[in-house]
Amino acid sequence: MSEEPQDESGFPPAWHPDPLGGGQLRWWDGSRWTEHLAPVPEQVAAVADTGETPDAVARAAASEQVTGAAAVTAPPREKSMTATTWAVLAATVLVVGGVSGGLWWGSTSARADIQAQAPAVLDDFLAAATTGDATWTDFASPALGSSALAVPLFGDAKAAASIDLAVTYEAGPVVYGRSSVARDELPDGNDVALALVDLTYTFTVDGQQQTATTTQSVWLSRPFYFGDDTPAQARYDQEPTSAGPWRVSGFTAPTSGDLQGREALAASSYVAAEDDSVCRSAIDLLARMSELARENNFIPALCLSGGRTTTVGDDVDVDAIGKSFPALTYLSPFREATSLEGTYDNPAPLQEYRITIGDADYIFVLAAVGEQGQRSSEAGWRIISIQKAGE
Repeated sequence: MSEEPQDESGFPPAWHPDPLGGGQLRWWDGSRWTEHLAPVPEQVAAVADTGETPDAVARAAASEQVTGAAAVTAPPREKSMTATTWAVLAATVLVVGGVSGGLWWGSTSARADIQAQAPAVLDDFLAAATTGDATWTDFASPALGSSALAVPLFGDAKAAASIDLAVTYEAGPVVYGRSSVARDELPDGNDVALALVDLTYTFTVDGQQQTATTTQSVWLSRPFYFGDDTPAQARYDQEPTSAGPWRVSGFTAPTSGDLQGREALAASSYVAAEDDSVCRSAIDLLARMSELARENNFIPALCLSGGRTTTVGDDVDVDAIGKSFPALTYLSPFREATSLEGTYDNPAPLQEYRITIGDADYIFVLAAVGEQGQRSSEAGWRIISIQKAGE
């Protein structure tokens, strides 16, 4: 049999133990997990029954492919992107974003006791990131630390103070995987981890305290090293010489696979007063405000909190920024500062957009309006605060 081509990570197309569990083999086509499953051949099952590691099982599976013993025919390549493929890609992007570019995180023994490392890093990160503490970067991947506009999950400090923002959280258990859907109970040999985190936000709008909740999928990753200082993803066919520490690498809106049957939190007490403006999308709202400001040289009372008022910083000259408002469209590269991720039908409860106007940056804080206690695309958005960005 000719040698299978390798992809850039060194992971060849082959049958491997299913990362989603279930005790079967799943086909890796060289760049992604497919939907094709096969039973574990007898020789491989015997290895697994002895308590061997998943790597040993994978090597046994590869051996059977080469020798032809209990051979399993490789499926044809798929042409469509399945839901599983998207989940794999989403997780892989976060991992690659956290370890690419030759960044060095330091090295620990690949066989060190790491059982409690990822949960401890997650808790330390959340404790800082939900209170505006700058030490959150100590527990974040280099990519997340360098790309964030403000403290993740909390946002800009001045903007937070303007709405009396407070955040509490409850983190679920950490589960692990190899650059794919995280499903293992133990961290051994894995380079990506996932935890569901429920967040509760309290903030003030028009003098009234509001409460909103959301669930985020918080991802962690760590690099592996194979004889040199180049960070890489975990490999099924090669033992690492060392591994870097776990770090929080990003956030996504939870998928049904992440939730595993539980419900994501999605509620808000904030119900805005009647407003004739249609504010279904935060991006479209800011783009429309830009259009009207440039036509009229002032900021229009468009989708402001209560349809009438918005908290404006003492150092914010509304007339001046109205005359200098930049041209924005829904295709503009908006910069969101809280890092909260939502979907169209289940938006994040708060979003902060950092917009450069003249020679200063301003934070526009938007809240998703509740509809009978729930957030939805039909409920819309309101601008609840405009502040100069903190230093």
